[in-house]
Amino acid sequence: MVDLDLNLKLQPAKYRQLLQHILQHVADGNLPVLPVSEFGLRDAADAFRLMASGKHTGKIVISIPDSGSIEAVASPPPVPLVSPDGGYLIVGGMGGLGFVVARWLAEQGAGLVVLNGRSAPDDEVGAAIAELNAAGHRIEVVTGDIAEPATADRLVQAVEDAGFRLAGVLHSAMVLADEIVLNMTDSAAARCSRPRSPAAGCCTGQPLLVTSTGGSPSPRPPRCSAHPGRAPTPPRTPGSTHWSRTGVPVDCPRSESTGAHGPRLAAPSSSPIWACR
Repeated sequence: MVDLDLNLKLQPAKYRQLLQHILQHVADGNLPVLPVSEFGLRDAADAFRLMASGKHTGKIVISIPDSGSIEAVASPPPVPLVSPDGGYLIVGGMGGLGFVVARWLAEQGAGLVVLNGRSAPDDEVGAAIAELNAAGHRIEVVTGDIAEPATADRLVQAVEDAGFRLAGVLHSAMVLADEIVLNMTDSAAARCSRPRSPAAGCCTGQPLLVTSTGGSPSPRPPRCSAHPGRAPTPPRTPGSTHWSRTGVPVDCPRSESTGAHGPRLAAPSSSPIWACR
């Protein structure tokens, strides 16, 4: 194998002479020219299929006529991901991934973004919310523990009272209580599970948010899962066992909706493996 580009820079005179020698052999018929498969512009799809098959030798050429016209099928316009008449709920939206998504939704033109957390946003997030609202977006805060059924009802009511339809839900609430296995306690496990298991739904029950909305608020309401929650993957961070187990009930509705444990959950959902920590 010869690096022509490099050698032309290092020894331009020598390799220019070699290339001229090769071209002369081609002109004299001593070296065959690579075959060319030519397609008209109307048959461009066939040309790409041949190239994708890997069965061709030589060059594939698409000939463009000097004159005339040809019909082309235009791609359909992209479907907007965010609706200006839609309201979006983000549980655990006062920081981290939740607020990143909130900002993105607002900047993409969401009609309303409702953020939920157990406490009010800190100064930094509060300033960011004020800045987004001043720019013409609409972000509201509803505090409360999502593990309490009344909180989910209040979130949905906030969207409806503002005159928007519920268009999407993101569940990213979490509590961390890292400790090694020998020091694990039931109380720490309960603190970690509380904002995720009841709100996200478990293998035997409906999610509070979906129940409050009367069904799936969006085609695939996302939930933030944890990679360590996927068996048989061990915890990636020492002491993250509690956090790991909270990913299991979050993933469980997704598995049920796709048939892994039977179609118990009518509302399909998604729980991508995002780093929510």
